[in-house]
Amino acid sequence: MATDSVQPARGSQKRLLTPSDWSRRDFVKKGAAGAALLGLGPTVLAACGDDDEPAATTAAAAETTAAPAEPFRVGFAYISPRDDNGWSTTHDIGRLSLPERIPNVVAEDWVDNVPLSAEATQIFENLAQNNNMVVVCSEYADLLYPVADRHPDVTFLECDGHVYDIPNVRQYYIAHWDPAYVMGVAAGLLTESNRLGYVGAFPTATVFNDTNAFLLGARSVNPDVELQVVMVFSFFDPPGATQATNALIDGGADVIFDVQDDTTPLQICEERGVWSCIWNKDNREFGPNAFVNAIALDWNDYYVDQVSKAIDGTWTNRPDGPDQLAMGEGCDITPWGQNVPQEAQDAGDAAYAALKAGEFGVYDGPLFDNEGNERIAAGEALTVREMYDVDWSVEGVTGVL
Repeated sequence: MATDSVQPARGSQKRLLTPSDWSRRDFVKKGAAGAALLGLGPTVLAACGDDDEPAATTAAAAETTAAPAEPFRVGFAYISPRDDNGWSTTHDIGRLSLPERIPNVVAEDWVDNVPLSAEATQIFENLAQNNNMVVVCSEYADLLYPVADRHPDVTFLECDGHVYDIPNVRQYYIAHWDPAYVMGVAAGLLTESNRLGYVGAFPTATVFNDTNAFLLGARSVNPDVELQVVMVFSFFDPPGATQATNALIDGGADVIFDVQDDTTPLQICEERGVWSCIWNKDNREFGPNAFVNAIALDWNDYYVDQVSKAIDGTWTNRPDGPDQLAMGEGCDITPWGQNVPQEAQDAGDAAYAALKAGEFGVYDGPLFDNEGNERIAAGEALTVREMYDVDWSVEGVTGVL
């Protein structure tokens, strides 16, 4: 990792810590994940609508987009291996769908394993010089924005970004807290130890929302449940993920949730006979007995929609926040695992239906953080936009730095 400092973000938006920030922390020692967990302290391991509702994509209209006179070129940058069978693979599926659904679109340029260092800026520069649109599938912040400034005629999409005032950059992400809550409901009924575990990447809003929603779902059916987090400080580190997963299980967790880009935690859970909830895609074949469910990602319609708008001249950035793809419209749960009891399936399905119907929200008050402070009063709730920036843990979650 390069050690040059990250410059302050542009604009007036509050800047959250990004993976780039954490990778530069002197105290981060990659591979040290397991040791501290045995004492249940924080350790290390590592990856849009308006204010009130997630935005549904409108990609159906893109199916009739007229072919541009010249080929429209789209380049992709992935944070992990393109064939990780997880996060980057889901984005790559979206890339491959573009020329199939829009005439005269070329999406042949891609770079994977893009580092969180100055090297990334040159990668983005090369992509911008050769494409009409560049899709950056993770937040790179100030490693990306100078490139966007130099190429005002190129359209940029940045996944999970937090700066909204750059005219040719649009941010997007998924409302993953809803499916995380649904899986948490099942986990609350599956656990026998009342101890859940989470293998995280970086202490950003993604981890806070994953762990908060997962535990709140579990406590809706089992108020005695607690959740321990281990951070790897990488989205793709199979040895680190192995160490963290084993440490959580050794500490008593019998349901493990992870945000890793690979299938390592699922495979460890299969070997050790505990339950597994995962991100990215239905990878149950790597742990058929352990698999509970997954936050399954589908970027295809969103990418078709954005490319179509860029081609027909209607594309704009979004200064009010990211496009947030809702549950069922970019992220969803999969069919339940083969060993999940019917009671847990039914409870999860009921929570899914109620969330979709708007009968309640993950962050409905009263809610307290893990230091005993009331964060959301009774009768109040966070908006979707506020959820995207959550930076605190609910009562019962430990280990997020």
